[in-house]
Amino acid sequence: MPEHHTERGTRKGARYPRNLPMPVNIADKEAREAAVGHALARLSERQRQVLALWVDGWTHREIAEQLDLHRGTVHTHIARAKRQFAKRLVECHADGAESAL
Repeated sequence: MPEHHTERGTRKGARYPRNLPMPVNIADKEAREAAVGHALARLSERQRQVLALWVDGWTHREIAEQLDLHRGTVHTHIARAKRQFAKRLVECHADGAESAL
């Protein structure tokens, strides 16, 4: 099983690393905002909805009850949304770096 390193230690069976390269060095605020907007737009409507609630501090149980979903489904939506969001940000950052050359 793959291992996943977190601030709390190593967790076995992780599906993706949390240490994906993030475009934190996009200096231009407008470019950062555009990259975030583009990354969010690429998520499904349900993923955006679940992710927004999660970011606002809702628990998986609260989200599941509010949206009439199973907690496992909420967990899956959040995990996939985070992974896809990070991937899209990295792609936006790479596209921006290439266009600057």
